[in-house]
Amino acid sequence: MTLRELLEELRSQILRDTSSAVGAAASEGALHSDESLINYIRDAEVKFAIRTACLRDSRTDSVCLITLVEGQSEYDVSKRIINVFGARYDGRINLGPIGFTNEITPRANLSPSVPTQYSTTPGEPRFFYTDSGSGVIGVVPAPGPEHAGKTIRLTVTRKPLVPLTKSNLSAEPEIPEEYHLDLLGWAAFLALSNNDSEINGDPANISIIMARNNVHKKRFNDAVDECKTQIKNASAGTVSFATPGANWR
Repeated sequence: MTLRELLEELRSQILRDTSSAVGAAASEGALHSDESLINYIRDAEVKFAIRTACLRDSRTDSVCLITLVEGQSEYDVSKRIINVFGARYDGRINLGPIGFTNEITPRANLSPSVPTQYSTTPGEPRFFYTDSGSGVIGVVPAPGPEHAGKTIRLTVTRKPLVPLTKSNLSAEPEIPEEYHLDLLGWAAFLALSNNDSEINGDPANISIIMARNNVHKKRFNDAVDECKTQIKNASAGTVSFATPGANWR
């Protein structure tokens, strides 16, 4: 569904806030502006992507491709990355993941996740590690001169590439289409939670609003659980192209 369609559904069918037309300035009396509702839908899509890990990617160069530099072991990665599941060097070698463990004694010149038994002499990369605190991915050993300019291609789960905005109402959420309408559950939850005017000074209205909000929130959470189950079922028994490990966390 397009953002325009989702916005219309949210405003007219879920929130019953039809005081203004989609794409036009909110008229007097409208409870929610287009900009606010789009922000809520965008927030829902990002949360859905993070919680379900439904956006797996190894093809988007701006996110998944790293060009090696001689002697450089660590590289900044896109902030859109949620988890790193694999790294492939020069299109032919799957790098082994180095996980985080308390049993490893780190070298002083490497990330604490890198164990001592791996060579620090520059050469052909064989292993990778991640450090979410600093937002980098590292390779071991650091590339030698003959490996500079070659690439590491990551397999990741990520956030949406392009945020939903009012300037492009024809855009569609990147998550699977069958969950587009479920995003409106979270958007409605945020919209109603931020609308104190419906209380109208009557505390009795709070319980009604909370009950309605919980229904919308549950719809979103149920969709997240369903998507996670489908992904788990789909991955069972499939061919593994790279050993998962060292998840971004």
